[in-house]
Amino acid sequence: MRARSSGFRRELNGSFDLSKLFIAAGGLLIAILFTALIGPYLVDWTAYRETFEREASAYIGRPVSVAGKASVRLLPTPILSFTDIRIGDAEEPDIEMERFRAEVELAPLLKGEIKVIQMTVERPHFRFDLAQLSETEANGPGSGWRIDPQRISLARLEILDGAAIIADSRAGRDFRAENINGVVEAGSLRGPGRIEADLSLDGIPMVVRVGLGRVGVDDSVPANISISSPLYPLSVALDGVAAFAGVEAPKFEGSISVAGIAPEDGSDEPRSPLADFAAQGGFSLTPDAVTFEEAQLSYGAMERPLVVQASGRLDFGAEARFDISIGARQIDVDQALGGGPDQPVSIAAAYHRLVQLLPELPKAPFPGQLHLDAQGVVIGGSVMQAVGIDLATDAQGWRVENLAAILPGETRVDLSGDLRLSEPPAFQGHGRVESGRPAALA
Repeated sequence: MRARSSGFRRELNGSFDLSKLFIAAGGLLIAILFTALIGPYLVDWTAYRETFEREASAYIGRPVSVAGKASVRLLPTPILSFTDIRIGDAEEPDIEMERFRAEVELAPLLKGEIKVIQMTVERPHFRFDLAQLSETEANGPGSGWRIDPQRISLARLEILDGAAIIADSRAGRDFRAENINGVVEAGSLRGPGRIEADLSLDGIPMVVRVGLGRVGVDDSVPANISISSPLYPLSVALDGVAAFAGVEAPKFEGSISVAGIAPEDGSDEPRSPLADFAAQGGFSLTPDAVTFEEAQLSYGAMERPLVVQASGRLDFGAEARFDISIGARQIDVDQALGGGPDQPVSIAAAYHRLVQLLPELPKAPFPGQLHLDAQGVVIGGSVMQAVGIDLATDAQGWRVENLAAILPGETRVDLSGDLRLSEPPAFQGHGRVESGRPAALA
């Protein structure tokens, strides 16, 4: 995440749909075909440049200009190709493409259908402001089309070496996606379809896969999304429904699951502590916030994991922050990391496991708070009661605002201080211990 650059200060005027650019291109091919089918195989683009720019601008709702070379070949297979296309303001467009090429089937064009065989977009650059989504009433994915999207199919769209700036003018920051290479396929522009892409988001490489169902009568879209990164042994999967029409802003609601990834059998790669982590629950995502409820988090071997419940909220506004609460009746560390009551894990071994895990945790991208409450924690064959931890982010990691627990022997422990996550992890702060029966504690 980077501070928002001074050069990107314009908010988008209304929403646009990139697919409408492809529709305008197909519509232009239909018009050219009927006027020049008996003419030369190669059509002079100059005669149709203004027509395309006008029609595409009308579809998208933003100015469209073609500054580079372009041509249209009608036979034997219609091909539309052009370079240097811009959508939006001339000085700072919302979308730029270095080269665009589309090959479509001939026979369907004669019936007013557009069946794209192969489409390539080279080095596209996108600029988008998340604040605009929360300020504009949502439109359905089929709104404003003058050609039935059911009559448009996309066998294969390749995106090569793309980039995007996803800004949030409310908070003065932006995210940068680079090295975007992907494939899009769609039975029609109302679905179903799929997207697969490799990209780097603020320097973190990741793989994204999206499956889209058919657009419903209420303009809702079923979607499942999976995300993984070679830097973290975790996979994230979302399954839900995106709502557009009839809501103040787009909304994506459903279930989310996070699972640790273990090294493959026979691999020399060391097993990460994150490989034993898993989480699942419900979520709701809007341009302003993401909330999750009744989430279950587990850590440890599948047959005896440590399980807790969680809920929380992450706000994306001018003061982006998160607030997460984790609770459990009992956290059995002996069962999760040891052999249960007969073979409890030592406190030293549990501490060593925690120290190993801390450097692998990513730094929180926003300020926020984390709360943990457990009625009991079983560790080292003993039970700690009324365990509570309140954490807040700081520049080096976390600030332990309060850690309290009741140990055997009517012993109460309170700690506060700074927890540094860098290698090696360290804690510096203050503590107090009060014991009613010190002999029982020993």
